[in-house]
Amino acid sequence: MSFTCTCYEQIQAIPYIEPALRDQRANLIAELTRIAISAPDLPSAIIPLLHHLITLAQADGAMYFEQTDTAFQICANVGQPPARPGIDHILIHGQVIDAILGQTLCTMPNVIFVDDTQVEPKAHALAQIGVSSIAIAPIYDKMHLLAGALVMYSYDPQPWSTIDATMLMLIAGELSHLTARLDRESALRQTREASLRALGLALEHRDAETKGHTDRVTNLAIQLGRRAGLDAHALRALRWGAYLHDIGKIGIPDAILQKPGKLNPLEFALIQMHPQIGLTFAQELAFLPSTALAVISAHHERWDGTGYPARIAGNAIPLAARLFAVCDVYDALTHHRPYKQAWSQEAALREIQSQAGQHFDPQLVHIFTTMLTANTP
Repeated sequence: MSFTCTCYEQIQAIPYIEPALRDQRANLIAELTRIAISAPDLPSAIIPLLHHLITLAQADGAMYFEQTDTAFQICANVGQPPARPGIDHILIHGQVIDAILGQTLCTMPNVIFVDDTQVEPKAHALAQIGVSSIAIAPIYDKMHLLAGALVMYSYDPQPWSTIDATMLMLIAGELSHLTARLDRESALRQTREASLRALGLALEHRDAETKGHTDRVTNLAIQLGRRAGLDAHALRALRWGAYLHDIGKIGIPDAILQKPGKLNPLEFALIQMHPQIGLTFAQELAFLPSTALAVISAHHERWDGTGYPARIAGNAIPLAARLFAVCDVYDALTHHRPYKQAWSQEAALREIQSQAGQHFDPQLVHIFTTMLTANTP
């Protein structure tokens, strides 16, 4: 069967599929569905999908291109591109698509095939670099706008079969569904992020904190978290916990929060309740990960076990809470509060270092000191 720039709609259904091929197709559909549902991001999904594609279609390679404002940019590649002059430029700048389609991909809704690039005028550029057959499927976003393209190719002329077309269409469809799902999840995360930050800023103003404390301590904690080896998911949870670290102060009277002098024992006992109050509030936000909750509940614990509210010690204190504690105290020391003047950065860092092994995790103090020293002009 031969197709030259043919839309998938024109491909006739196969009257009979061998049982082995039918089972293979059923297994592929199940695997595609699993990937589309569970993949945390587009890159982690694309490579397995491309491997499936070239295996089932017996193609030499497959690529995924993402559309940018000016061109198609390659995002993933499986197989070995032909070792010909100019291939790098074509791969990098997306000319592998433009050489065939120009602007037509933006208007053609389905898969396009070229069985032999030697006889297709728009595909001569591909023939010159050793690609003899190519198939392209557009990928659409949640707004049904062109987001990218899935490409498979062969070095020898290959009459693409209806089964090949079906496989390519299935994978392209799943990538479109995955792109739409990830777009929705990204929008939801951004909404949550903005809401949590806004709540943190509101708490900051009520607590007579120095303006900017929430953003400063959050940014400092993220820097330290990166240096401590936290991955992207843990860093996001740390950031969310940082926004809400003092949410429990909602339950503390203003007279205590804004008292300019030293707190008496009863007042201090009430202040010590705010991590547990905060945890109670935060647990109502079902989307908050456990790492964020740990920052809220344990950022006043101390390495030596004399902190509050649970008096846990050492590595029993969650890493995110130990990490955040260093940043929170440093920011408090270096900025004015109703009960104290701001310390110099040098004096604050000396205090942090002096509390290594008592208030703070010694290893994190070392990383924090190195970080601040590196950032100091």
